Amino acid sequence: MTLAGTYAIGRFASFARNAPRRLRLIGDALDAVANGALYEALLNVDICCRLPVVSPDDLLLRSEIYSRLGRADLADEDVRAAYAIDPTRPAVVSRYLAIMRAKGALAQADTIAWAGARPGADLAVNPDCVRYLIERQNVAGIAMWRVTGTSAQLILLSSRADQIVLDVTTGSKRFKLACSLSSTHPSSSVLGFAAALEFPWEDGADALAVTGGAGIAWRQRAVFRPMYQPNPASITGRSSTPSSPNLTIIVPVYSGFAETRRCLSALVEQRMKRPYRIVLIDDCSPDPELRALLNEYAGQKGIHLIRNPFNLGFIGSVNRALKAYPSGDVLLLNADTILPPGALGRLAEAAHAEPDIGTVTPLSNNGELTSFPRPFAPSPLPGNQTIFAIDRAAQAANPRMKIDLPNGVGFCLYVREACRQSIGILNDVDFVEGYLEEVDFCLRAAEAGFRNVCACNVFVGHAGGTSFEDRRRDLVMRNLAVLQRYFPDVRSRTHHFLSADPLKKARQALQAHLLRHALFDGGKRHLRITSRPSTRSTRARGDIDRWVAHEEILLSVDPRRPLTISLTAADMPAPYEFEVTLRASDPEEDLRELLSPFKVTSLTIEDGPAPQWISRVAATLGIDPPLGSRVHDLFEPGPIAGGERHNGLPTPQHVRTDQAVSIDVGSEGKSGQTCREQTIHRGSVDKLLTPTIMSRGPLSIAALCLEGTSLSWLIKLARWGLRLKQPLRYVVFGDVAEPAQLEQTGVINLVGLPPLHLAPALFAVHGCIATVIAKGGRLDSGPISDLARSAPRPVFVDHTDQFDQIELMELEVGAVTATDLAATEILHGHLRSVLRESGATIHAL
Repeated sequence: MTLAGTYAIGRFASFARNAPRRLRLIGDALDAVANGALYEALLNVDICCRLPVVSPDDLLLRSEIYSRLGRADLADEDVRAAYAIDPTRPAVVSRYLAIMRAKGALAQADTIAWAGARPGADLAVNPDCVRYLIERQNVAGIAMWRVTGTSAQLILLSSRADQIVLDVTTGSKRFKLACSLSSTHPSSSVLGFAAALEFPWEDGADALAVTGGAGIAWRQRAVFRPMYQPNPASITGRSSTPSSPNLTIIVPVYSGFAETRRCLSALVEQRMKRPYRIVLIDDCSPDPELRALLNEYAGQKGIHLIRNPFNLGFIGSVNRALKAYPSGDVLLLNADTILPPGALGRLAEAAHAEPDIGTVTPLSNNGELTSFPRPFAPSPLPGNQTIFAIDRAAQAANPRMKIDLPNGVGFCLYVREACRQSIGILNDVDFVEGYLEEVDFCLRAAEAGFRNVCACNVFVGHAGGTSFEDRRRDLVMRNLAVLQRYFPDVRSRTHHFLSADPLKKARQALQAHLLRHALFDGGKRHLRITSRPSTRSTRARGDIDRWVAHEEILLSVDPRRPLTISLTAADMPAPYEFEVTLRASDPEEDLRELLSPFKVTSLTIEDGPAPQWISRVAATLGIDPPLGSRVHDLFEPGPIAGGERHNGLPTPQHVRTDQAVSIDVGSEGKSGQTCREQTIHRGSVDKLLTPTIMSRGPLSIAALCLEGTSLSWLIKLARWGLRLKQPLRYVVFGDVAEPAQLEQTGVINLVGLPPLHLAPALFAVHGCIATVIAKGGRLDSGPISDLARSAPRPVFVDHTDQFDQIELMELEVGAVTATDLAATEILHGHLRSVLRESGATIHAL
């Protein structure tokens, strides 16, 4: 297959019709590949792979280039990333399947293949997936279903022209069917022979089962008849069906024994005034321990169990329960959620507060639109007591508060009876198994005049992804295409909601309440202020333990949004890190109130860009002026000894012996206090690996930078490199503030922040012979520190904005501090020596 064919340039042109620069870059990359200039091609496609919305085709092209450069590890990672973006694209599926098969990950390969072999509306299948499955199953053919509201279609593919005899059961009918496969069928090109059978749904039949068909691989031998039918009431108005006081809680279960047990344990402890029933649905679980658990609960009063004869997925399971219990309010509840005490009553209260409310969704650690503390940023599932504490805080901070949503979220969706009677059930005709079907339901409800709201006084824990595991992305992408067909503006609705962020007030009120009333130890605290942009994902518990000392509060200021801060402490309850926007009129007072639960007695403001109001924090808190931090926590901290943090590697300050290093952690404050000195035991230092330099590209200098750090110094360095008249480039690892300005130099390329295990390969493929590490303050962000471990020949640059001091250090030979020489001359001299050792010709400056 040609590279252009693999890349599918025609589809890319449609995707990027409004991006001429992108098209030009890809065209240049393809031309460079054709001319054998692989590194030049890589640089062009690299830019496309850093765009906010990355096309899987771009990643496939870069993967092919990496393969030709001999970097299979990087090539595989790009295919994995492309599959994560769109697991429905045939070229992506075929490549990823081949990788998983080669690695021996056969269980994952099976999942990929069965998903890829699912026939589309035109009955087309992925040939690579089909061939893998028949080889894996050691059979001659494969059988696949496509189910619609009117019929069940069976597609048979085989490498032999055998006659296949099937025993068919539908409703009360049973019959034999002989099927001859043909070499002229449109699908015969996959294996050589094919046939397609259609079984219209019989009156009264809700399923169709098939036996027989020896030598054929079946993913499932039975299919369930879809129950969804468009309801005219959703257009003409509200249903007149009499209301019921009952609440039905529907919990579909397939996998996840521990999560389900935890969910049901909390659920049965619920108390509310109105009557309710719990309906558990065993979706043909393969786990005998889980089935036994459901049997155990089914014996309790008010708990009913429905067993599916075969796996129907979340949508089919919910619809069975909705049909079985057609009246009253319903709560659709995932089996990996934790309901806090009293949640049912508050959800019902919110649903019935106003007559036009149709659905209610609570706040959650993992609730997409309603995620706390940031939307669409899942946090780890806390322990039960923490969930209950956050829920109590939500009640106190946001009493009876409701905020309108574009749609509800299905992990915990309360639906009023009037809404369900008007809208009907979930659409199991068009949507596959699970994901986004509740969005479709809620958007249909909105069209009928119902409101979807968030109950801001309820917080429900949610693990997420338990049932579908690694199939989640595939289901999302398939169902998203269906959703956009019915509601083309669904993305813009979500975008407008996130831009306006009407839930922000409720989230911040909850955060403030948690900070004021959380169970901290009450001891003295040291406040450390650092500069780093906030991220969409909340820090995990392990990151907090790693980078925040027990008696320390870490306050991070986003240089791009100077009034936005994130706050965390080692003993802070989940979600571990809060993001708060301060008032422009008085940010210091807001911060003082925010920190009021803590006894802040000392303060460190670290080097780096910071808004002006930060300098007034000490006076606001009534403590001594801050210490100027000179700690360089470049590497992972080791054990704490004597109350001080010890690193396992030397710092670029003062090397005393091979056993110990002493560093300054502050300068003399304005009040005249003497700053403490900290002794750090050096320990064993692993020699850094210098990657093998690729011969196909020019020599490069790597630059490791904290996110948001100014790189004006790097532009100066690039100009110096151009004066050498050498094929020397600079490759930036990390996110930078001015990417376009750097790329305009023609010799600076941006890589972004790669996974740690791929760093040595990327250093090698770009021919990096040395690394400039821009500190701009204390490197406690983790990823850059870890990247430095595998960086070749590191050079540390401090005070980069002023460029008045350079600290140089090569860990394998020791450390040196240069404070009296011109910074540029020191750095240039070091790089000259590196170039000479690498065999490059040095021209006089």
